[in-house]
Amino acid sequence: MKTAAELFWPRVDTGWTDECWEWTGPTLPNGYGQFGSGKNKGLSILAHKASYMMLVGDPGELVLDHTCRNKVCVNPGHLDPVTQVENIRREREANRKTRKHANQYGIHRIGE
Repeated sequence: MKTAAELFWPRVDTGWTDECWEWTGPTLPNGYGQFGSGKNKGLSILAHKASYMMLVGDPGELVLDHTCRNKVCVNPGHLDPVTQVENIRREREANRKTRKHANQYGIHRIGE
């Protein structure tokens, strides 16, 4: 029987240590990678959390913020353990910066 690592890493497109390591396996509707399936009695975990747990350790009650803002990235160097409140604050800040940058170049969402 294969280990979790033997099942996980073939589904990762790794690059240099500072680059995003993109999950190529299944993704959830929200864009995050999913590791696991019904084959293991319905147990699954977010792919980035699986990577972090294998290479760094269990973040406990903290959530993992993608500092690169790439939902399929599983590079633990791009994952910062933070509280849920801080994760939401960072996401909102990143969204504000994206909108500000887009507006500088005349890029708007349809309906704006």
